[in-house]
Amino acid sequence: PHRAGRVPVVFIHGLASDDGTWFDLLNELRTRPWFHRRFEAWVFQYPTGASFFESSRQLRRQLAAAVRRLDPEGTDPALANLVLVGHSMGGLHAKLQVVDPGTALWDSLAQVPFERLRAPPALRERVAATYFFKPAPFVKRVVYIATPHGGSALASLGVGRFASATIRQPPETVAIHREIVRLNPDAVRPEYVKGLPTTIDILEPRSSVLQAIHNLRPPCWVSQHTILGDVCTLPVSGPGDKVVPVSSARLPGVVSEVTVP
Repeated sequence: PHRAGRVPVVFIHGLASDDGTWFDLLNELRTRPWFHRRFEAWVFQYPTGASFFESSRQLRRQLAAAVRRLDPEGTDPALANLVLVGHSMGGLHAKLQVVDPGTALWDSLAQVPFERLRAPPALRERVAATYFFKPAPFVKRVVYIATPHGGSALASLGVGRFASATIRQPPETVAIHREIVRLNPDAVRPEYVKGLPTTIDILEPRSSVLQAIHNLRPPCWVSQHTILGDVCTLPVSGPGDKVVPVSSARLPGVVSEVTVP
């Protein structure tokens, strides 16, 4: 339960994981009086095989609903200063809570302006909410842990291709995409006509979606922090944590960066 005056720290897990990833860390934090006095832990769980943008939309909706429900009068300053902590792909979800993408996300998938999209009103509204949004005004800090802002070479290799092929996106997401393509045969980029990119596809360094997210910048009231791993050097990607290269985990404009050997 939320206690007035305690700042929520929202933990967002990464690919092929769940909220259990955080349990050991949360148990440790609960033993620290400084954390217990000032903060409280929230976790967000999402199916990592689901549509990447749909999961970000759900996080956006759930955060806003929680803040409205817990502080309808807007009198609790703690709920105006949320902290998001994202591990791996969870960091990309966290970033999409604090940016205004303009048309960048839509343009990374489509070849025509959204205004020219042919679709029933309800479908247009659903698509618009997924790709066009404003930064959450109540989030003031984001911490990225081993987040592949620049992608991971593993996504392009055999292991990544196999993992991508095994992902089954939710039937609703598939149905929406097929309807959009049926009504707008030339609207979607050729590489995405058969289906939206999977969570693995997005992590390919050449992904148009990943590049669009990388170029987005949060507003001035959001501070960003990076924790990255540097344990070895791989021939394909250089120094990193065996999955995410240091060069990919680094992000311009962060307030602090901590390297974990």
